[in-house]
Amino acid sequence: MQAIADAEGAETTIAPWDYRHYIEKVRQAKYDLNSDEVKPYLQLDKLREAMFFVAGELFKFVFTLGPEGAVSVFHEDVDASGGE
Repeated sequence: MQAIADAEGAETTIAPWDYRHYIEKVRQAKYDLNSDEVKPYLQLDKLREAMFFVAGELFKFVFTLGPEGAVSVFHEDVDASGGE
């Protein structure tokens, strides 16, 4: 991070409050990945399905849907229905 700041002519020593700014620059330089290009492939329902599948395969967990409304949620946007 300090090398990037020096290359930009920032004339500063990286401080804790600079971390997020410069770590993003390091990530872009090192991996050349635009997170907006990846988002279409990371759909929430597919990620949730994959997460439960992996937990079942690795730890032999079995997940079943409970009755609708059985789980109280803290916000109306929270989905505790199992995605179906």
